[in-house]
Amino acid sequence: MKRFCPYFFTLILTICLPEALHAQRSIEGVVQDTAAQPLPYANVLLTDSTGQRIYAHSITDEAGRFMLSIADSLKHAWLEFSFYGYATRRLSLAAFEQLPPPRTVRLSEAPLQIREVKIEDRPVEIRSDTVVYDLNQFLEKQDISLEEVLRRMPGIEVLDNGTIRYKGKAINRFYVEGLNLLDANYTLASRNMRPQTVERIEVYENHQPVKMLDSMGVRSDAPAMNVILKEEFKGKADVVNTVAAGIDHRQRILGAYHGQWMRFGSSRQSLHLLKANNTGEQLAGELQRVVIGGSATWDNVFSLLQERSVYGVVKDSPPFKPQLFLYNQSASVALNGMLKNEREVEWKSKLHYSFDQSDWQPEARQRFFLPADTIDFVEPQRWQEQAHYWRAEMQAEKNLPAGFMRHYAEVQGDASAAQVLFPSQAIEQRLEQLNLQLAYAFSRMRPTAAGGAVFQQWQSRLQIGQEQLALRPGLFPQVWNGGEAYEGLDARLQPLRWMGAGLYALRIEAWDMEGSLQAGYAALNPAFERLVPEASPVDSMSWQAAQAYIQPGVSLKRTFRWGKRNELVQAFQAKPYWLHLPTEEARWLFAGETRSQWHKKIDLRNELYATFRLAREVDAETFYSPRPLLHDYRTVYVQGNRPFVSDLASVYVTYAYSDLLKGIHWRLMASGQGAFQNYQAQSRYIERLAITEMLPERVPVQQGQVEMQGGKYLSRFNASVGLHYRRSWQAILRRFNGIETRLSNQVHDWGVKLDFPLATAWRYEGQFQYTYSLLRLNEEAQPGVYQWEWYSKLHYVAGSFKGAFSVRWQHNESDGSAATLLLGDLSASWRVKRMEMGIKATNLWNVEAYRAFRLSENTLSELYYPMRPLSVLLSARWVW
Repeated sequence: MKRFCPYFFTLILTICLPEALHAQRSIEGVVQDTAAQPLPYANVLLTDSTGQRIYAHSITDEAGRFMLSIADSLKHAWLEFSFYGYATRRLSLAAFEQLPPPRTVRLSEAPLQIREVKIEDRPVEIRSDTVVYDLNQFLEKQDISLEEVLRRMPGIEVLDNGTIRYKGKAINRFYVEGLNLLDANYTLASRNMRPQTVERIEVYENHQPVKMLDSMGVRSDAPAMNVILKEEFKGKADVVNTVAAGIDHRQRILGAYHGQWMRFGSSRQSLHLLKANNTGEQLAGELQRVVIGGSATWDNVFSLLQERSVYGVVKDSPPFKPQLFLYNQSASVALNGMLKNEREVEWKSKLHYSFDQSDWQPEARQRFFLPADTIDFVEPQRWQEQAHYWRAEMQAEKNLPAGFMRHYAEVQGDASAAQVLFPSQAIEQRLEQLNLQLAYAFSRMRPTAAGGAVFQQWQSRLQIGQEQLALRPGLFPQVWNGGEAYEGLDARLQPLRWMGAGLYALRIEAWDMEGSLQAGYAALNPAFERLVPEASPVDSMSWQAAQAYIQPGVSLKRTFRWGKRNELVQAFQAKPYWLHLPTEEARWLFAGETRSQWHKKIDLRNELYATFRLAREVDAETFYSPRPLLHDYRTVYVQGNRPFVSDLASVYVTYAYSDLLKGIHWRLMASGQGAFQNYQAQSRYIERLAITEMLPERVPVQQGQVEMQGGKYLSRFNASVGLHYRRSWQAILRRFNGIETRLSNQVHDWGVKLDFPLATAWRYEGQFQYTYSLLRLNEEAQPGVYQWEWYSKLHYVAGSFKGAFSVRWQHNESDGSAATLLLGDLSASWRVKRMEMGIKATNLWNVEAYRAFRLSENTLSELYYPMRPLSVLLSARWVW
C-alpha cells in the first residue's frame, strides 16, 4: 500500500498539470461596424455547426475587443457575432483564425425586427451585465421543479442544500417578478415552483441590492437572480397537490402529502406550503436559511480542527439518505406573503413551522485496543427524537435611490427532546432543550452632501435558553451521576453608525447576561468604491471589501453562562485586518486575530491566527492584464453540457499559533466546480492540545492532511471524468493507568467518477472509491479497515417518461471480518393527461442491515445499522 501512494501522486500530477497548463488556448478579436467604429457590448458566441450547443461566450468592451478561452481539442466550431440593430454574422473558427491581427469582424446595420427575432430564439442572451436564459430551451417534459431546470443552465450551480451559485458565487437575491419575497429562504420557491410557469431567468452580475449605493456606483461582486413568469401566470394562483401511498415489506403503511399555493404579481405575492410524510424524509431542512452571496464568509481553516473531546454518547448515521434507515413522522408549514404599496414600501411576513419525530435502533460493536488487553463490547441502542421549530417574521422596507430604510422583527424558537436507551446496561438518557429568540432591527441609509453615505442601524435581541439533561447511569456511574441543568439569558442592544468620509473601520462590543452595548464606525470613501456595506437584519453589522470578504474591526467580549458548563470563558478578542487592491485583477489580504481565554480546568492563554491570501478571480471576457499575478488558468464551466467561461487561480496560506494549537495550511486552486478542467491541491499540518471535559488533562495531538483532485470534461464525447486522492493521519499521546501510549492512524482514500451517454435516451453515472485505514499502537500495527464502494446509476428519458435505476455495492473488511452491502433503487414517472404519475421502490433486495468498520483512536468499531425494508410508493400529482 505504501508503494502505491507515490505512484498515485505521480499519476495525478501527470494527468492534471499538463492539462492545466496546455489544454486551453485563447482567441482575441475586435467587432466594428462598417464605418470601422467599435461596437461595445456586442455578443460573441462559440457554437457547434448547428448553433444549438454553446461552447463559450463573451461580450466586447468599450473598444470592441473580446477574448474567448477554448479547449485545444475543439477544432470544428463557429463564431457568431451579434449586436442590437445589426445583422448577425457567423464565421467558422478556422476562417476567423486566418484573419490578420487584430482579427477585425465588421457588422452591417439591419432592420430592428430581424434582430429581435434572432435574439428571442437564442437560449442565452447577454445584455451588458445581465445574462438572460430562455427557460424553454432548457426545459424537459418531466421537470416538476424550477431547481431541476436551473441545474442544466450554463454557469449556474445548485448545491445539495439548495444554495444557488452563478460562476461559483452564491446569489445575494432571488427575485420573482422583481420582488424579493423569501430572502434567504428562496429554496421554498426554487424547489417547489413549476417551471412550466416561467418564461425566462435573468442573472444580474455584480448586483447591488441597495439602490442608493447602486446610484453612487458602489457595486457588489455577488450576482442576483430574477424569475420572469409567463403572462398567463402573472398574478394568478398556481395550486399543486401531490399524494403518495405505499407499503413496505413488513406491511407498514406509508404515506406523503405535498400541497402548494403560489401567486406572484408585480405588487402582491404569496407562497404557501403544507407537507407531511412518514417515509423517512425530514422536512425541517427546507425551512433553514441558505448562504447569501456578498456576506462576510472568510474561512478559518483551523476552526474545524479544534474539537473538544467529550466523553459521552455520539449518534452515528449510515452514509445514506434517511429514507433507507429512519422511521419518522414529519410535517412542515410555510406561509409567506408580501405587499408593495404605492409609496414603494414593501411589507413582508413569514410564518414557518416544522415537526420531526424519529425512531432508530442501531447496534454498536466495538473493540478497544489497550496496552495490556483487548476488550470487545456489543451495545444495542435505541434513539427516539422529537423536534419542533418555528419562526415568525415581519419586515417593512423602503429601497429607493434617494435612501434606504428597513424595520425587521422576528420571533424564533425550537424545542427538542431526545431519549437514548441502552437496554443491556439499563442506561437511559433524556435531553430536553428549549430556545427562544426575539429580535428587532432598524436600518437607515441616506446620502451626504460630500457624496458619501451615512448608515445607521439599531438592533435589540433577547435570547432565552434552557437545557435539561437527565441520566440514569446504570453500570457506568463514572460517566455522570444524576442530572445536569443549564439555563442562560442573553440580551443585547446594538446601535451602529456608518460615517461618510475617510477610510477606516472599528468595532467595539461588550455584553453580559443582562444586556450589551455595541458601537461601530466605518466609512465609504467615494474614490474607493470597493468598500461595500452588508447589513444583516439580525446579525451584527459587517463591512465587506468586494472580492475579499473581510470583517474589519476590534471586539471586546465577556461571556457568562450558568450551570456546570461554565468552563470556557472568552475574555478578550481583537481582529486587525489589512487589505491592498493594486489592480482590479489582484488582491492581497492579511488577517490577524488574537484571543485570550480562561478555562476552569486547564490554563489557556493566548491564541494568534495570521492569514495571507493571494488570489485572482476575473472573468475571461473582461481580463486584458499584461502582468498576470499567477499563471493564467483558463477554465470553462459546464452545466447541462453547455460550457461557460471563467478564470480562477488562487493561493491561500494560513499560519496559527496558540497554547492549544499551532500549524500551517496551504491551498492551491485552479478553476472551479463543474469546469472543463478543475484541479485542486491542499495540505495542512496541525499540532494541538485536545481538552477532555471530564478529566483535566492536555492531550497532545498531531495531525496532517494531503489532498489532490482533478477533473476534465470531454466535449467530444459529452462525458466527464474525475480523480481524487486524500491522505490524512493523526497521532495522539495518551496515558492509561500511568503507562504512556502513542496512538496513530492513517487513512488513504482514492477514487474515480464517470459520467457519459450510452445511447440516445440513456446516460450512465458511476463512481468507484477505495479507502484504507490503519491503526498503530506504540508503532505496532493493529488491524486495518478496507472499504471498496461502487455506485452506478442509469437514466432513461423518452417523451414524458423518465426513469432511473441505481445500484450501490460496498464491501467492508477488517481483522478477518467482512461485510458486503448491495442496495438498489428504482424510480419512474409519466404523464396521464393533466396528472403526473410516479412509482418509487427502495431497498430492492430487502437488505436488513448495513455493517461498517471504523477506526477511532484506540478503538475498532463495527457499526450495525438496521435498514428499512423493501418499500414501494405510488404517487399522483395534479395542477389546478
